Formats: sequence, structure tokens, C-alpha cells
Amino acid sequence: PYSRRDPMQMCGVCFKEKGRRPLDIPAPMGHNKQVKHFSTLMRQNGGHPMIAIIDYGMGNLRSVQKAFEFLGYEAVITDSADAIAAASHVILPGVGAFEDAMKRIRETELDQALLSAAKAGKPVLGICLGMQMMFEYSEENGHFEGLGLFPGTITRFEERGLKIPHM
Repeated sequence: PYSRRDPMQMCGVCFKEKGRRPLDIPAPMGHNKQVKHFSTLMRQNGGHPMIAIIDYGMGNLRSVQKAFEFLGYEAVITDSADAIAAASHVILPGVGAFEDAMKRIRETELDQALLSAAKAGKPVLGICLGMQMMFEYSEENGHFEGLGLFPGTITRFEERGLKIPHM
């Protein structure tokens, strides 16, 4: 079945719609849905960047997508390892607890897709908790292993009588 979050399935009619980049375009009822490979879409899109926003169940996905749309890019929200592999840029957003986020990204096996993309030299951006997850460890509510893209440990600010921001 067609899913808005699966960029591997695109509606051929909507995809050719004037002025739209072929990313995450929903297919209206009655259109012939065609499966398009992400790299094919990129070639047909004039080589424009294909931005994959990783959906592992924790994050402010739509606000990140809207920010890219504001800048003139379309970005796809995806939980597909194939889409991440085919994307030219990868975004890892995140909201919540480090332990829960790492558990979720590993359960969905999207950690391997992200690590492969980084190893291939693709630009990877972590936002909020996503950036923290890119480090080796976090001490939030214990000691937990991260993705290990950057050396270091995420630690709590020392309390020195100053107000620590809470988002």
C-alpha cells in the first residue's frame, strides 16, 4: 500500500506536476502509482539534493521538513533504509530521552542506514537529540551508547546556581 512516508512509491502523474520536485508527493485516488527509485528521481529532478529526514518514531519531523520547504527544498520523511541510502543528505532529528531514542533507532535498524550514509561521506545533520545521538555515549539518566560518529560523551551541565534552559 502507498505510504506518504515511503519515498520509494511515487505517483507518476503527481511527480510530473509543474514546479514540484518529486519528493513525498501524495498520490490522489485513481492515479496509477509507480514505484520510482530514489536515484532515478534525483536524475529526473535535475540533480537537486535529495534530503532524507529519518523517522524512527521520535522527532519533530514535520517542522524540520517545513524548514527545508521554506528554503526551497523538498525533504522526505522516511523510515526506509533504501531511501536513506539513495539520499544525498541525511537529517537525524530527535526529541525525548537518549536511551529511548537509541533503543528505537536500533529496533528499526535505521542506525545502520545512517552509519552507512555517514561512512559513504554523505552530509549528516543531527538536530537536538539527534546531534547527541551521534556521539559515542550519553550520561542522561545512566550511561548509554550512542551511534559513535563523534568521539565524546554527552554530559549534564554542572549546576552552578544558573538556570539551565529546558526546551
